[in-house]
Amino acid sequence: MSTEALFRVRVAEEGKSEFRLLRLLPSRERLVVALREGVLEGLLALPQGSFRRLGHGEALVVPMAALLPEERRQVEVLGYAHTPRRPKGEIAAEVFFLQEEVPLVWVRLDQDGAGVVLEAFLEPEEAA
Repeated sequence: MSTEALFRVRVAEEGKSEFRLLRLLPSRERLVVALREGVLEGLLALPQGSFRRLGHGEALVVPMAALLPEERRQVEVLGYAHTPRRPKGEIAAEVFFLQEEVPLVWVRLDQDGAGVVLEAFLEPEEAA
């Protein structure tokens, strides 16, 4: 495939890559996990009890300050938001998904040499 064709494919994919932003708990950490909508749709289709580690292109963790003001307000009020852009300011973390009655996202990151686990719940109204 030519470079021009690869560029067109990449631009088309980026145009479709919307993200779901979920507030991580405890909220005092002021962090958000951003999940690609297409990946999230696939995760929600997994059978109950499924557990999966998400790869680099599937999810990322960012500080709340990296969000646009309207995104930040929506995350603070509702616990989630949608954005067509990939948030900047990624923090090194491992992201896991657990498909349960209420789907759960776990995030593991290192703070001062200690492992910290944060979580985000995907409420039924968010899955719509």
